[in-house]
Amino acid sequence: MIRPVAVVGAGPFGLSTAAHLRARGLPVRVFGDPMVSWRDHMPEGMLLKSTPAASSLDCPQPGHTLADYCDAAGIRRLVTDEDIIPVETFTAYGEWFQRKLVPGLEQVRVVSVERARGSGDFELKLDSGEAFQARAVVVATGLSGLAHLPPELAGAASEGSGPAAPVSHVYEHHDLGRFSGKEL
Repeated sequence: MIRPVAVVGAGPFGLSTAAHLRARGLPVRVFGDPMVSWRDHMPEGMLLKSTPAASSLDCPQPGHTLADYCDAAGIRRLVTDEDIIPVETFTAYGEWFQRKLVPGLEQVRVVSVERARGSGDFELKLDSGEAFQARAVVVATGLSGLAHLPPELAGAASEGSGPAAPVSHVYEHHDLGRFSGKEL
């Protein structure tokens, strides 16, 4: 039995990697919530700094660029360096890419990865309770879980830190409306 390659993360890099592996005929299991960091942790209405050509996910077959998504979705095609990409368009593009090229994505969390005993494989455990072996593991989790609020700041407010507290990390905010009209 050929063990799969496990891809942990379903953002742009995880989806692109999985598409390339599948195009080579390799069995792949992909874990994560597609585009979750872009959808839930980027400010609503944010505009990407990259050009449309630089914002397409790398893909082994034609027909899956950001411009192709715009055509399929019936929205104005973003193709020139002057075009600005809303984060919502980029997120929808990534989700479209996933549906087209990475079907069967598993929306479960990988809770541990260890070397399997007696082989070069890896043992993965999922929050569903399943354990399985993979011949390789690609970790493409982006910056999720890496937000750091220094203790000096976290303890600065008596209420503590968090999205509704006076002290928070930008990663905790998708809607910046609560800051409208406020000054530093």
